[in-house]
Amino acid sequence: MTTVVMTGATGFVGGALARALRARGDEVVALVRRRQDELDALGVRQQVVDLTDAAALRGVLADG
Repeated sequence: MTTVVMTGATGFVGGALARALRARGDEVVALVRRRQDELDALGVRQQVVDLTDAAALRGVLADG
């Protein structure tokens, strides 16, 4: 199983990508501003993070 960290999972294209990745068995970590019930229903792990905070992003990527 591959772990994919992505932004944009709450949008139209990103949501379709997240669904496709989950359908093929990948773990998806979505970097979000606010948690979304739709992503929870897909089994997407959500990480609330400020994309302008480099230290927070490094922490998320280190945790995988």
